[in-house]
Amino acid sequence: MYENVVVGVDGRPGGADAMALARRLAPGSTRVTLVHVRPLDRAPSRGVQGADDVVERERSTRLLQSERQSGAPDAEMTSVVAPSVGRGLHDVAEARSADLIVVGGCHRSAIGRVLVGNDARSVLEHAPCAVAIAPVGYAERPAPIQKIGVAYDGSSESTVALAHSALLADATGAELIIRDVVGPHVYGAAWGAGSTYVEDPAVEIAAERERLGAAGGAHVDVVVGFPHEELAMLSENVDVLVCGSRHQGAVKRVLLGSTSEYLSRHSACPLVVTPSNDEERVAAWRALGEPTAA
Repeated sequence: MYENVVVGVDGRPGGADAMALARRLAPGSTRVTLVHVRPLDRAPSRGVQGADDVVERERSTRLLQSERQSGAPDAEMTSVVAPSVGRGLHDVAEARSADLIVVGGCHRSAIGRVLVGNDARSVLEHAPCAVAIAPVGYAERPAPIQKIGVAYDGSSESTVALAHSALLADATGAELIIRDVVGPHVYGAAWGAGSTYVEDPAVEIAAERERLGAAGGAHVDVVVGFPHEELAMLSENVDVLVCGSRHQGAVKRVLLGSTSEYLSRHSACPLVVTPSNDEERVAAWRALGEPTAA
């Protein structure tokens, strides 16, 4: 399924979590690249190669060698300077035409995330390919992939997510669970907007099932609730959760929230966020015929 994988490492437990997840998602990958991103504010000015830069590059090289020795002996290595972890991983992924970026979840406290930023979130923003996030401690308990959950609402972005999850299920022999969540109706502009609960869940579910039909011939499980909460609960019962990416404007993101960003912090299992467009994998999925789903 995934054959060209970029794994972000930084010498902390999250790097080991990311490598463990990469082995699960891409066991037969032909190319794995370990990447360490060096912060731009610690790099020298353009044209200046000072002692600090030499020290940082040597430290980065030793870190990469240690990570490769501990879990990915055949992996390539690269150290890059970038303004954020996300930007650095994006640049490497684009340069190497990677089809998956894997990172570890944030080990910091909630306060720490606010103060120094969330690396996982920076990776999700406008990623050039699918992004997988390993939950904290995943390297200590890397479970086989037996159930894959996917968020689906009939949109083009969720169709990409379904294609990725169906191909991954085909490659691993996993059961595919397709979940659509009918959420509250949002109304009003950004200022003073509100929402209301669904008055008759049975009617809403029936209407949604009629609207969606079968997803490539597979049954779609429709539930009522807030999407981010329902999908987080689904993550407790599957081995991988897949959702699509919507590159929304800032106002809409503030109003509705970002499900993928929420799940990157609250998913109980590994999360895969697919790109907003991936014609190649959608075509490959359709060529599979009807996926088996529960």
